[in-house]
Amino acid sequence: MSEEIGGYVVLPTAVIDIADPLEPRADLASMIGPAPTPEWALNLDLLTVDEAAQVLKCGASTVYRAIKDGKLASLRFGRCVRVRRVDLAAFVSQAALVNSSVAETEGECKQTSSQ
Repeated sequence: MSEEIGGYVVLPTAVIDIADPLEPRADLASMIGPAPTPEWALNLDLLTVDEAAQVLKCGASTVYRAIKDGKLASLRFGRCVRVRRVDLAAFVSQAALVNSSVAETEGECKQTSSQ
């Protein structure tokens, strides 16, 4: 089974087919398909501060102030600040609740002062 060449013993080896690197080949990822999207990634619709400001129809400085005051949740990646769309919706809902309770209180004050 072994062969002697130039004083060395050469053992038989298995033949391995090495694909041409320039030729496209199917790898494992393409055979099994894309990985399923995790549940948390489905709600990860991120907005820049400018995009959040456009949605709110206000300036970016107002959004930055809400983030700084802790009223609007945000994510920071290095120097990039992002706002999740669900957090922006929660911020708007909270602002609507605060504004409606202030309006009710002002209405009660006007009613008692006019009596």
